[in-house]
Amino acid sequence: MNLNSQTSSSIRKPKIFNNPERFIEGWYWVIPSQNLRVGEVKPVTILGRELVIYRGKDKRVVTLDAYCPHMGAHLAEGKVEGNALRCFFHHWKFDAEGMCIEIPMFRCTTFPKITNLAHC
Repeated sequence: MNLNSQTSSSIRKPKIFNNPERFIEGWYWVIPSQNLRVGEVKPVTILGRELVIYRGKDKRVVTLDAYCPHMGAHLAEGKVEGNALRCFFHHWKFDAEGMCIEIPMFRCTTFPKITNLAHC
């Protein structure tokens, strides 16, 4: 096989920019900071991926995957408690790193984690 005889259309390069399967490492503008109050959670979509963004009691902005790993509820319907986010469906509570820190009515020391994205 002669590689020089291949047309440029048969040689494919991976599409990275605007590919919802991948994120280029860096900063992405989501919303103006003044539009997110302490204790507020909002849904956002960036590069085709659904996320939630919230501001905890410490005033830090946190971005997490939009869906609870338990039953897939959208976390934008949840409630900010201190610096954590509680899912509205079964009340699992996630810290700013995406670690589940509380499951009501369940006594266990290891919990699942959701994807955590850039912190501001």
